Amino acid sequence: MMIKHIGRFQIRQLLGAGAFGTVYLAEDPVLDRQVALKVLRNDAPGGTKARVRFLREAKATARLHHPNIVPVFDAGGDAEVYYLASEYIHGRTLEDELQHHKLDWDGAAEVCRRLADARAYAHRLGIVQRDVKAS
Repeated sequence: MMIKHIGRFQIRQLLGAGAFGTVYLAEDPVLDRQVALKVLRNDAPGGTKARVRFLREAKATARLHHPNIVPVFDAGGDAEVYYLASEYIHGRTLEDELQHHKLDWDGAAEVCRRLADARAYAHRLGIVQRDVKAS
């Protein structure tokens, strides 16, 4: 059975899942907008340490204000559910885009430039993101 609410957020659909978390498209009724809601799995590897790290990373990510980094709107948790709400960006992943359209050299260079620019910005603030993938 699918979850209907997490905190104030109303779950609309599953977007994806991995070893550490699940991402949903959700509605924020307070601010009247859609969000991508990442929820830490209860059985995530690392237990309590994973929950502490999840909230620490959410706090660090919320400090980032860059055109190529998705903004964080909210984060929280209790004994059962830990979540991070960020801007929902409608569209396809880079992986999906590459399956439908071949990038020319200029297009590939532009993707790399934007990614490098965002990562350099985060690194200047002392934040290292290790989980970058085309999906």
